[in-house]
Amino acid sequence: MALDKAQIEALLQRAEVAGTKNFVVNALGSEADIRRRRAQELEWLIGETRKAISQADSDPAVLKQGVLDKLQTDLDLVKSLNGALVSYRNVYKPDFVYSAQECTYPLKSNKMALAIEGAIQFVQSHFEELFDKGQVPTGYTYSGLEPWQVTALGPNPSTIYGNSKSTFLQTAALTTLLVVTGKHRLQDARFGAFQDANWIDRSVMAHPTTLPEAIHLPTLDARFDRFTYAFGDPANPRAFAFVHSGFAFGGQRPEGNWYPQGKIGGPEDGSSWLRNITESACPFTTADALFYHRWKLQQGFVSPDWLEKAPEPKALEAIATPVVIRDPQRDIKPGMMYVFRDFDLSADPQMDKTLGKSGNSGIVLDFVSNGPDSSILGLGCNRDMPDIEGIGTQSVAYAKPERTMMLFSVTGNAASRAQGSTSLWLGEEFAGDKAVYQRPKIK
Repeated sequence: MALDKAQIEALLQRAEVAGTKNFVVNALGSEADIRRRRAQELEWLIGETRKAISQADSDPAVLKQGVLDKLQTDLDLVKSLNGALVSYRNVYKPDFVYSAQECTYPLKSNKMALAIEGAIQFVQSHFEELFDKGQVPTGYTYSGLEPWQVTALGPNPSTIYGNSKSTFLQTAALTTLLVVTGKHRLQDARFGAFQDANWIDRSVMAHPTTLPEAIHLPTLDARFDRFTYAFGDPANPRAFAFVHSGFAFGGQRPEGNWYPQGKIGGPEDGSSWLRNITESACPFTTADALFYHRWKLQQGFVSPDWLEKAPEPKALEAIATPVVIRDPQRDIKPGMMYVFRDFDLSADPQMDKTLGKSGNSGIVLDFVSNGPDSSILGLGCNRDMPDIEGIGTQSVAYAKPERTMMLFSVTGNAASRAQGSTSLWLGEEFAGDKAVYQRPKIK
């Protein structure tokens, strides 16, 4: 659901009454920051690509075919890599602490095959329009939006935000820049303020995640020596760099050794974004929130090991308090944290003995009362390519039979933080062509 300016102002008035306005503004600000930075990076990238094409002594048709050839090779190689990752798919790592032998969630759930397929379709349909004529294709607007024009997750006829059009455009443009400049790997691209090999560490468009020790790319296919998404630097010598629009399953939980406080603008999932926006002392998942909710309300199974040994109980106690909802329209307020888990009712009909099978989370903006079809208007991260990808508003069913919906009031430092023009956890500002980053400390 897209919100207009009047609706934003009205929900902020309700948040002010609830005492959560500053927190809601900072949450909305985090989405606006990401959107602004993505627009800036795309301006740099598309501008540099057009400039390189104009300076190249190359037939446009030949260049276009070269881009399509590289995309097809990358697609073949991504599929080969994903085939080698099949054995890792069902390994659950609740602590998100990985050894060199294990596979990160962002890697084993990567969607680069879909991203490349979308980029191929974009190049086939819009290459000349964007890179030769200099016109942004209809439906791919990425700049000129106001901060209050909050992204709505889902198909959008005019902009790239809230779905996978952003990922498709970024993948197509990055590949084109590499081809026209004679480079092979994503980290070798140079554009705008990104003039060094570490640009991916500062980008909202791309991100690296470690390869398992047992995966040796050259043994899978000799063409991996020119694989766009093979990544390596001194801190992370064997990695896979992927293009994204703000979402990766698992977020950045396994990356504390590279980004101790979280990469600014890196990909997130629902609960990793909540961890940042609430300033939780440690990462947590929707399953952790379920245990916490059961523990505090004394309803359902809670793992003794989780309660006695894990850091999540104390971390969640410091930032969230479960709220018992008796009248949803009265009790659900802007600025609350919502978390849900969906269950297999044939295995757990009372939804109190297992962790369920899936979930998501975010910040409440509003409650929409409509009987059994009532919903929460939330702000958070989600992905269901190609229709949904990134951070934005989404309508979340409140009363599905297979769903446990949990509401929490947000406490601690994040709840009382003074309102800012940019979000607390992302507080960077652009100064000319140089990005200046001021990252808050999360202990």
